[in-house]
Amino acid sequence: MTFSFKTDSHRRVFMRLIGDTRHALNEALSQEYAKRKLTKAAIARALRTNKSFVSKKFSGESNMTFATLADLAYVMERDIKISLPPQHAAVGTNGAPTLSERLRDLRWLCESSTDAEVIEEAADWIEQQMKLAETKAALATATESMNSLATELAAERKKNEGSFW
Repeated sequence: MTFSFKTDSHRRVFMRLIGDTRHALNEALSQEYAKRKLTKAAIARALRTNKSFVSKKFSGESNMTFATLADLAYVMERDIKISLPPQHAAVGTNGAPTLSERLRDLRWLCESSTDAEVIEEAADWIEQQMKLAETKAALATATESMNSLATELAAERKKNEGSFW
């Protein structure tokens, strides 16, 4: 079965928001843990809720309101910054997501899914992309070697232009 990973632009924006929010929350928690040993359990106690609720917010497993995000930021002694920069599609891409965007979206899909078939198909797609990247890298190396050889041959030919043999 071929894995076709396509999302519409609305869904992609949502998935990116969830991924960026998860990343920011977990990065902040990691820093606060290193600084003052703050844990998800301690955050749950401060918010008078259970650890499961907090864990689901940090994993992106459940939707989060701005109020909840503000509560988490407050307990972690963090400010929240939101920006909405314009979307700029690269010339010639027709707004198609980059490989890194697709991988980030795919990672979120796998982390939030319990469907083994979806996860297996995602792993197959990633493997195909890695093989493609390896092939491109090998082709670039071969091209570089051929260009180097052509330069050496041109220099040798120029050096031997004056000789008869």
